[in-house]
Amino acid sequence: MAWAALCALVCGMLACGGDVSEAVDGASVQTVRGSIVGVEAGSVLELTSLELRDENGATWHFEAEGYQGFTPSHLRQHMLQGLSVTVTYHEEEGILIIDGMED
Repeated sequence: MAWAALCALVCGMLACGGDVSEAVDGASVQTVRGSIVGVEAGSVLELTSLELRDENGATWHFEAEGYQGFTPSHLRQHMLQGLSVTVTYHEEEGILIIDGMED
């Protein structure tokens, strides 16, 4: 499946509030919504990792390998204001990798 088509599918499903179960190179793509509790940055524009607490109180750790979306400062603003985000991710060798985020 072409990357643009997958992005359109993910965005469409997030808009409807559904979980995504489409495969990306054999990895299952999923979503989780919650409050940001930690942001690590490699630079002003580069997110390194993200900690999220979901509605059930579970804490999720995500790596931002190649993520080109929200800046660390935007995510810290969400964290300080207690605003939720939805993270689309896939798992590679036990590591959760961010594919996208929505406010």
